[in-house]
Amino acid sequence: MDLPLVENDLAEPGIIEAGMLHPKGPRLPSIAVLCYFNDGLTRLPREGELRQVYELASEIRPNPVYEIATDAGPVAVGHPGVGAPVGAWPVRVISQRLTA
Repeated sequence: MDLPLVENDLAEPGIIEAGMLHPKGPRLPSIAVLCYFNDGLTRLPREGELRQVYELASEIRPNPVYEIATDAGPVAVGHPGVGAPVGAWPVRVISQRLTA
């Protein structure tokens, strides 16, 4: 039986790639942290600890990606959303933007 669910279609590029939806934009630091605690992501930019460097466009809401300076170098920080489908989206898009 030939079901599409059991076919191996791991060819690159995929049918839809995050880079197709976000082809331009800044490169992010090589390390990224996704934080579920929105209160910190609301407070820390006001206190000058986080600087917004990118925004993921969404039908749900704007989803800013911040950068924080650490002793080990800059780190990208963002909120992944709640739930697996919503959380997978920022992971994929942010990973496309990380510098190598």
